[in-house]
Amino acid sequence: MSPRQRGAVIALASIEFALTSAAAVDLWLRPQSGVRGHKALWWPVIFVQPVGPILYLLLGRHPGDTGTAPSPPAPEPAPAERRAVAPSP
Repeated sequence: MSPRQRGAVIALASIEFALTSAAAVDLWLRPQSGVRGHKALWWPVIFVQPVGPILYLLLGRHPGDTGTAPSPPAPEPAPAERRAVAPSP
């Protein structure tokens, strides 16, 4: 295998690994309500290379639904306390 071919294989394998990892982490963390179909059926699909992770990321998730409730707004900071400064003698 030439160095150019080896570089192409390494680049494509890296992309494939990244897509599979992203799909697996997303499927693991996403609740069932955020997945189209059963999560158990998507696990074998994401390991069918190279189309499985792409199919899951494009078709397996409900669009815009992470399955988590929105976080509450942050509390407003307390007003800064004023310190009295004694006059110097």
